[in-house]
Amino acid sequence: MLMGIEKPETYETPGLAQEINRQLVAVQKRLGELNPRWEHEAMKLASLE
Repeated sequence: MLMGIEKPETYETPGLAQEINRQLVAVQKRLGELNPRWEHEAMKLASLE
């Protein structure tokens, strides 16, 4: 996605840059949701060792 937003030809297609940006925002939001869960599960796993 980041590579797509950096390409000049991305801006030649109407709406493409905005769509890539929406996708990027959605991925960032999802990472923000999943990262704490990942850390929690990793701590549980570490305590088993």
